[in-house]
Amino acid sequence: MNNRIYILKRLILGVFVLLLLSCAKERIIDLPEEAPKLVVLANAVEGELLNVYISYSLPVYAIDTGLTNQKRSVVLEYENLPGEELKPKTADNGVIYYQSKTRMVSGDMYTLSVSQPGFAPISGTTTVPYPADIHNIVLNPTSFTTSPIDSVTSVLRVPVNIKLANLPETDSLFAFRLKYERVLTNGDITENKATFLAAGAVLANIHESPDLIFIVNKKHWKNNTNATLSFDVLMPFIADKTDHIEILLDWHTLSPEYYHYHISLSRQGNFTLPFSTPDVVYNNIINGYGNFSAYKKEEIRIPVF
Repeated sequence: MNNRIYILKRLILGVFVLLLLSCAKERIIDLPEEAPKLVVLANAVEGELLNVYISYSLPVYAIDTGLTNQKRSVVLEYENLPGEELKPKTADNGVIYYQSKTRMVSGDMYTLSVSQPGFAPISGTTTVPYPADIHNIVLNPTSFTTSPIDSVTSVLRVPVNIKLANLPETDSLFAFRLKYERVLTNGDITENKATFLAAGAVLANIHESPDLIFIVNKKHWKNNTNATLSFDVLMPFIADKTDHIEILLDWHTLSPEYYHYHISLSRQGNFTLPFSTPDVVYNNIINGYGNFSAYKKEEIRIPVF
């Protein structure tokens, strides 16, 4: 009897589903196409010339109309001085970019404007930040460890503790890149990217950007009363053939435009968390797309031994 009741319920459910499907109608969704817009990418770095890369957006299946061959005007304005028109240059790989004659200065606000026939004029603004004050960088040689890879090479693990002073009253926006320089007893010098490990609470606030730097989420500094960043640097090590090793730390103080843009890029396609979806890419270009941002870079050499 129970089996018959079960079969009857399944038949009723099937009929109900068929009735629903018969009521469904095909709907064609025709989304309006957006006109092509200029896209600009440029980072104002303290002490360096500004390089500006320009392209344009197109629908996925659109045909290139050759609009990039039209004459462009790329103008940089700062500190209420007359605008400087940037001239095109060609990189070794054939890519065309536009370069300033003046070097970027911390504290100055810059406005970049681009116009080209066939597109709406675009503009973006950023300010080169003042550098962070690193109070000290602590290494404790007694905590160094090595793990063998093979009969010759080991992995040298060096705990590093970076302490900052005088954090800004606004958000603390920082990033870093790690390399090492190893000098062998025969004089050979190797410089390469270093990897690192950190506690889970630290790793949760670090984002690797497509620019190959690690951005520290601003929440890390709000929850860190001592304003420190701790991690272990890993480097290949040949004990009896190594003269000395240095950690090369590139420390970046970021503008808000750089921070938000690269944080959003790092989250694209990140499905490590259940039910997560990619963030919308941050855009600070008026009437266009892309990013005009800034940072101050400080290169620090940390002797290991």
